Amino acid sequence: MTEEVDPDGSTTLYAYNAGFHEVTLEIDEPADGRLSTTTNFYDATTGDLTTMVTDPGTAAAATTTFQWNDGRHDQDRRSGRQLHQQQL
Repeated sequence: MTEEVDPDGSTTLYAYNAGFHEVTLEIDEPADGRLSTTTNFYDATTGDLTTMVTDPGTAAAATTTFQWNDGRHDQDRRSGRQLHQQQL
């Protein structure tokens, strides 16, 4: 894991996959409180992001699945809380 500590005391931990070196786990702990986790799943062949799970087991939980077409992000589907639009 890689740890990043911000000047305000917030901490973020990152874990990466061995194949494509993408972030598989991100744990955010703001200086003022609520822990947040994001787990990313990737296609083992292409390295494309397939699923993102945020804050499992909490009221803020959400799952986003991503669909790809020839290496280009095509669409995504969300369940749980509404996520901000992300540029991939």
